[in-house]
Amino acid sequence: MPNHLTSGFRENEAVAEQTFRADADELPLVELFVTGAAEQAALPQKHLLHLKLAVEEVFINICRHAYKGASGDVLVRVMDTPARFRVAFCDEGPPFDPLALETPDLAAGVEDRKVGGLGIVLTRRLMSAVYYAREGNRNILRLDIAKE
Repeated sequence: MPNHLTSGFRENEAVAEQTFRADADELPLVELFVTGAAEQAALPQKHLLHLKLAVEEVFINICRHAYKGASGDVLVRVMDTPARFRVAFCDEGPPFDPLALETPDLAAGVEDRKVGGLGIVLTRRLMSAVYYAREGNRNILRLDIAKE
């Protein structure tokens, strides 16, 4: 059965992809790749900052956690549809669904909250939709942002 994150693209969906080392030093290159594609796709300027913040959050988390100190790669795929701009991040780290994490209690004081978990909350709020799938040995996290 085809996975909705990586296959079944329609003809009107432009797809570009690039592989980056899972290293925080690669972040400027990832941002350049994604924002360049978003600008070409005519994503409204008001959404570019949101996209850039979400891309930074996702990529840095993959760098920190996916390979547990070993080297690895992140495939970044951008997709342009008539209504949405999509970015998928694929890594070969252990299975990890950030969407399954318990949402932190934002009303609790800083000293009462567990460390972590705020990045995915931010990402979900900035994007129109966020999807996770495990396909073979790969984690795939897709961010969708409406072009409205």
